[in-house]
Amino acid sequence: MPVSERIEDYLEALFQLETAGSPLTVTAVAEKLKLTKGTVATLVKKMTEQGFATHEAYGKIGLTDAGRKIGWHVAMKHERLTDFFGGLLGLDAEKAEEIACLIEHHLDGAASERFFNLTAFVASRFERDAAFAGDLRKALAETAPLPMPLTLFDGKKGVVKNGSYAGGIVTDIRGDSCKIDGRRITLTPEEKATIWIIPQ
Repeated sequence: MPVSERIEDYLEALFQLETAGSPLTVTAVAEKLKLTKGTVATLVKKMTEQGFATHEAYGKIGLTDAGRKIGWHVAMKHERLTDFFGGLLGLDAEKAEEIACLIEHHLDGAASERFFNLTAFVASRFERDAAFAGDLRKALAETAPLPMPLTLFDGKKGVVKNGSYAGGIVTDIRGDSCKIDGRRITLTPEEKATIWIIPQ
């Protein structure tokens, strides 16, 4: 049965409280997630019905093995994503946290496994290979040109990415014409929309 994002958030919070040695109560979860106790109590009831938690009336919450495993997995994804966006890409902590929260629920299965493998590989290379670390820092500091249709291109020079002109150098764009490899070509608006350029 698929688990909702909301329940994943609760299981993650419960797992984090548990592994920090904090009490697992409705109040503690409400404080951690900045929600009302009533909202948390409703979701805790749902989690117990789905077999992810146990809850004594007005007392402690417990994680089942199934709930703990989901909480651990979401927490690990969150941590890796935060490290990736904050530590590796250098975004500020608040932005890295925000992005991690948005992505963690959609990163699963093979995508999750491969992301973990990628981040572990990059972190390992970054720590032991100064040249790689320098190249990576440089690449992250540069803005890579994104391909765009000729209808949006306002640069001086670009390379055609697709179609019969692929690899050609575009220059001297004027209205409905441009030069591709030095030869002036007149294009319809439809043709201009289908030719994609990588700015140079």
